[in-house]
Amino acid sequence: MEEPVRTEFYRGVKINIYPDDMEDRPRDWDNLGTMVCSHRQYNLGDVQLDASADGYQAFYDHLNEKFEITYLEDHKNKIIERWIDKNLITLPLYLYDHSGIAINTYGYSCPWDSGQAGFIYVDLDTIRKEYKVKRISKKLREQVRRVLISEVETYDTYIRGNVIGYRAENLRGEDMGSCWGFYSLEYAMECAMKEIDYNIRAIVKKAKDRRAAINHELVRENIKQEACLCC
Repeated sequence: MEEPVRTEFYRGVKINIYPDDMEDRPRDWDNLGTMVCSHRQYNLGDVQLDASADGYQAFYDHLNEKFEITYLEDHKNKIIERWIDKNLITLPLYLYDHSGIAINTYGYSCPWDSGQAGFIYVDLDTIRKEYKVKRISKKLREQVRRVLISEVETYDTYIRGNVIGYRAENLRGEDMGSCWGFYSLEYAMECAMKEIDYNIRAIVKKAKDRRAAINHELVRENIKQEACLCC
């Protein structure tokens, strides 16, 4: 196995953190938002836009194809922009490409190695169904935006190659638990410590049960011997 990227100790148990080259993409999960991206080199998000076209125009064409927006050709983009304001919650997606790639919703300070790569959006009808509401309040809109940002952060962790797993072992090198597919070091450590606590309790219980069984057999043997002496 490759070298751990980090090692921690808890209750005398060594927790090694390893990178997890998982095949499961977070965009294959049940996400609220749809990520539409346009890039000549990378296949990103959920939907690939035409990389040779203007980014906004490619996004408008995608929306028109999916939602069948009615418009007059002379005012196409303005009508679609108004439709977006009334029917979608959207956030821009920015890609940073330098010795690896990263993605976020607020942009990067380097203009040479970064730029807008698409959008993440959700339509209001989907929000109503998901949250079982008829009216979408300002508070719910903000909650949905936070969900979309969280989805992008999870995807960013994935494309950066920062998904991790742990393997724990005691001082004798015995396995004390392992798990993979974490997008947060804090959560991985929390789960590792809980598993170690559980396994230590199981070991202690097993030792107590074993001692109790031995004591029980000794008592039975003593009673048997005393019975024989009485005879």
